[in-house]
Amino acid sequence: SHISAPFDPKSASDRISTRLTLALEAVCRQEEELRSLQDAREDNSEDQTQDPTRLNVPPPTQYATRYHPDGRAELASVDWWQVVNLEPTHAVEWMQYLHSASHLEVHELIQYLSAIANPEHEIHSTGLLVPWDAYVEAQLPCVLLDIISEPGMFQSGSKVFKSINYSVEILTTVLHSLLRLMDGELKSRSHRDLTCLKGMSSRIGRFSRAMWNQRQRIQLALKHEVRTLPRDDKGHPISFYTFSVMSLMYRLCTQSHDFPKHLMQKISRTLRDDRSVGKWGSQLMYVCTALLTNAPRIFSSVMLPEGSGIVPSLLIHCQRQLCSSTAGHAEDATNMTIENIFFMLATKKTRAYFEHQIDRYAGKLNLIGLIKRFFVKEIQDAELETKGGGYSRHFLDLQLASVQRVRLDPSMAEYMEDVRRASARIWHDVLHSLHSTPTRSMEHTRSRNELVHAWQSYGKLGGAILANPEKMLCQSVRMFQSSAIPSSSSRPEDADDEYIKRFAGPSAGKIVTDCLFRFDEPVSPHLAARLALKSRTKVHVPADDQFAIHVSSHIRTCAQKTRSFSHLYAETAGGVHSPSLTGTSQLDAYRPLLLPTILVGDSRLGGISATISSYESLIVRGYTVDAILLFRDEYYRNWEYLQDYFAERQVHVSSVDAPPPKHADDATNAHQTEEYYQRIVPSTGEGDIFRLQSHLNECHGKRLQDLSSMPRRTLDSIWWPFVQHSHFSHERDVTVIDSASSDAFSVYNGHRSNLEPESSLLEPHFDGSASWWTQGLGHAHPALSLAAARAAGRYGHVMFPQATHLPALKLAERLIQSGPGKGWASRAFFSDDGSTGMEVAIKMALRAFAVRASGGLDSRVKRRDLGVLGLKGSYHGDTIGAMDACEEGVYTSEWHEAKGYWFDPPTVSIRKGQTVISLPDAIASEVGAAGSFVDTPSLHWTYDVEGRLHTALADTYRSYIKRTLGQLRERNSITLAALILEPIVMGAGGMIFVDPLFQRVLVDAVRSIDGESRPAEWSGMPVIFDEVFVGMYRLGLQSTIPLLGVSPDISVHAKVLTGGLVPLAVTLASDSIFKAFYSDKKADALLHGHSYTAYPVGCEVANETLKIIDRLSESESWQQAKRSWEETEKSAEVARPDDKRIWSFWEPDFVNVISHLDVVSEVMTLGTVLSIKVKDNSSGYQSHSAQNILAGIKEIASERDTSSLPGGAPFAINYRTLGDVAYFMLSLNTSLEVTRAVQKRILDTLRMA
Repeated sequence: SHISAPFDPKSASDRISTRLTLALEAVCRQEEELRSLQDAREDNSEDQTQDPTRLNVPPPTQYATRYHPDGRAELASVDWWQVVNLEPTHAVEWMQYLHSASHLEVHELIQYLSAIANPEHEIHSTGLLVPWDAYVEAQLPCVLLDIISEPGMFQSGSKVFKSINYSVEILTTVLHSLLRLMDGELKSRSHRDLTCLKGMSSRIGRFSRAMWNQRQRIQLALKHEVRTLPRDDKGHPISFYTFSVMSLMYRLCTQSHDFPKHLMQKISRTLRDDRSVGKWGSQLMYVCTALLTNAPRIFSSVMLPEGSGIVPSLLIHCQRQLCSSTAGHAEDATNMTIENIFFMLATKKTRAYFEHQIDRYAGKLNLIGLIKRFFVKEIQDAELETKGGGYSRHFLDLQLASVQRVRLDPSMAEYMEDVRRASARIWHDVLHSLHSTPTRSMEHTRSRNELVHAWQSYGKLGGAILANPEKMLCQSVRMFQSSAIPSSSSRPEDADDEYIKRFAGPSAGKIVTDCLFRFDEPVSPHLAARLALKSRTKVHVPADDQFAIHVSSHIRTCAQKTRSFSHLYAETAGGVHSPSLTGTSQLDAYRPLLLPTILVGDSRLGGISATISSYESLIVRGYTVDAILLFRDEYYRNWEYLQDYFAERQVHVSSVDAPPPKHADDATNAHQTEEYYQRIVPSTGEGDIFRLQSHLNECHGKRLQDLSSMPRRTLDSIWWPFVQHSHFSHERDVTVIDSASSDAFSVYNGHRSNLEPESSLLEPHFDGSASWWTQGLGHAHPALSLAAARAAGRYGHVMFPQATHLPALKLAERLIQSGPGKGWASRAFFSDDGSTGMEVAIKMALRAFAVRASGGLDSRVKRRDLGVLGLKGSYHGDTIGAMDACEEGVYTSEWHEAKGYWFDPPTVSIRKGQTVISLPDAIASEVGAAGSFVDTPSLHWTYDVEGRLHTALADTYRSYIKRTLGQLRERNSITLAALILEPIVMGAGGMIFVDPLFQRVLVDAVRSIDGESRPAEWSGMPVIFDEVFVGMYRLGLQSTIPLLGVSPDISVHAKVLTGGLVPLAVTLASDSIFKAFYSDKKADALLHGHSYTAYPVGCEVANETLKIIDRLSESESWQQAKRSWEETEKSAEVARPDDKRIWSFWEPDFVNVISHLDVVSEVMTLGTVLSIKVKDNSSGYQSHSAQNILAGIKEIASERDTSSLPGGAPFAINYRTLGDVAYFMLSLNTSLEVTRAVQKRILDTLRMA
């Protein structure tokens, strides 16, 4: 099939298999043909030198069905897809041959080659048999550069051999090739890649001249709908000349290992001699100045004396073309030309360099004349002030006045505000910020939020003047500033935002201050809010989540408005633990935003301790402290100690002189204060504040560098679990998590190709899988973080055998006495995670069975024929013993040996609003029903196990289980020694909600096998409950034991046990199980352990988690959710105790609506879990249906909306699928507002499917 037609993977796979067989059978003949071809090449070497694209001899191939008498393949019979996919060397040779023969078959071949080169093309999802490296080895990019450089390309007409479409495909393939060759660091490239890049570099001169000579024909391409044609920010097609020549120039200049500098001079002269380049003047100027600012390898050639290199000849020429162009390029002239050139000047950062170059650049490029030409008819020239290192304040005032009074051309009126802002920014801001300008990228599609650097400052340590940090920093940076005061409790005349405006000095025009919540009384924020509520009828005191949303929205608004690099400082009301408006510690109130932090230290007596304590409080909460700023007190000299202390921790400490005492006379006080700020923020641009500002910029740049490099570094270093890496080889496939808070990740999206200019580089993703079912209280819960720090500080890790420590002892007692082991367990065994906990449980059960079957511990026989009884679809972990306790399935492999028998269980689900029990075929045949589905009166009735024990279906279950167990005993192939169940829900098998009645009957049947009943001991065989996933309220219940009405002999608990913070597992066992290992012989002990057994940090976190859950279980939010599910039942239910009540955090109306959607087969929910099974003919783990249908949910819905997630930004949902089943999970403390927001995203996405 044609490459642009729908691709059929199955058909392609069949053809590939057939052709591979033929190829393997013809290896000898192929080698003979290759030798013949080599001889032919040598005979035609002279022709090849004259025309590198010509190949006179047709290459061999195995993929033609008909041949000429002379043995050459008949072109119409060649399967070009097979040639491209299996014979890369031959494919490149065919490209040369068909092009030199002017054969139209080359049009189809180049389309296949273009698809191979494009890593985002749909064919890559089917899997290619030949890697792209093979085409690099065959020098495909160089061959295509030779072809596109031929005369006569870009001809009109689809039937013409060298048509526009054919030329565009070649050029597109070259560009895709170049992008792939440039992907990654220079040092990581292979010799093959470097050789190919060198070949491309050597051809750029010929290519550039050819593109210039073809410029008239290329213009025609703009009139055609070409799918690969790039467009600018306004949606207009970019000149193909600019796109082709400059893209290749930029890539090779900035990243190639070798670029001929003399080529720059040639291109300069070529462009200078052609007057028609004016149409592309703005684009040429943009690319050329971008080259200057982003190509360090050619920076030295840029600085060559006049008459050589690219400067000044090419730039002067582009400037002249701009001045003779139309008014339509005015915005480009302002935003690209002037800003980029002066940004380049600023990046050198030295005043000596600036003073040496300013006359040359400003004069030669006639920038003043350029502005006059476009914007201002009467703007006054001004002379350079050498002592200021730039244009004076007087010149800025003159220019602004001229702009305001001049009459603009009508076509320029819409750019008035841009002109005013650009003038102020360029001629004053940038020229004065030589010491503080951050590195900038060429990409203009980059997020606006990368242009905004945001910090928060915590002050008021020891009564420091609160406004000083922002005031100093705002004066020090000559770029646009924003200072946000989220909340203020003071009189308007004393407010911090007004203070900053009052003493902003020369920077006043560039500083914007905002106070989001203002209260009159100068007291702590929580008290100010409380007093305001009493004194006023209309006052808004936001909750903590709404407070964070307001701050986040303000930051996004500032980012969307700015067009240049800007800084934003959010000043907190007091110290790190000062209360917020609701009384919450500010550390926790601001935590969803996680802004980089400037800590204002205390310079007074006791200030060292206060500063260090504040720093550690920030670190424990996950904050990044970029700098510490404090006053110099010559008596206490705290700054000296803190500089040494924090130097070891790589934290920057800056100090400044303290302000003068407040003067009684307001005018004198204002004058002294202004003098103070001028002294610590001098016009020379030198001093501690400027060094601090430079350090903050470096920190910001380092953060962006780390984030942007993480995808490639991850792909090169990490081996993911449960991931087929061949399916995820691009940087966009990597989810880069910068931080996490509550239910959301903060995900970096700068490596995504679809990033909108207004987008933030960090976006929230709701953690829809609860990070593989671990999260119970949300990410980075402050109480759990403190618990971990508390135990780490007290214990670290300690030996556990024959020892004890309080966190482990308290946890064991809690689980046994009032937790899931209440009433049956006597011992707790600690291990690392759920899988190892199950390994321990299996060993316990097998030993207990072997001891009883042998008549005692001393007489037991070590048996290898012991197996387990379980359910199909179960999963207990990835260690060997846990895997052997499951049947053959997708998780098993060559290391798996199934030992046991597994029943196919009946399941519970909701279909079209009706609770249904789905029976497997073996049970359905006994029921004799019309189908395999049994409707039930209600969800509550379905989970009333005790009430259903005497139903006809229970009798059917009993007879079926009894008969099956009898048949297994008759076979005598393996001895079943334990029953292992995932109660209620089998997670990894596909979120299978098992009919609880079946599991109860199965336990009863197993325990009655030997006909004995020992109240204090197990009978039949030991029963293991794997509650790693379902326990600890994941399903709304602390344990499934009360619901099933039966206790196990062994149970395993993990995941939610520690709130999702650290790994820990506990295996609970009854006393009879424990005694199976109890003797005088050491060898009879449970010889199983872990280096980090009873890890104190994990135990302490688990204890804290259980305390929090106990409080949550009594909360109004839980009771409200329970009532909402009880009210949906069709019939009145007898009141049931809490440990048997079935309910869900997901709203019943939402679940009902989902169950009626055409795309949904069934839905089910309990507690925090929501499972959605989509309709698909190919069910099971290897299906992609759920992933495909819900793919849109992983993208941000709308950049301009707010949400209920922490921080208020619009969010995506990170979720997991199990084949045709998609599942979502909430935390135990997810708010109803967040739940509803997630429900809406899920419902909207399914409705669009």
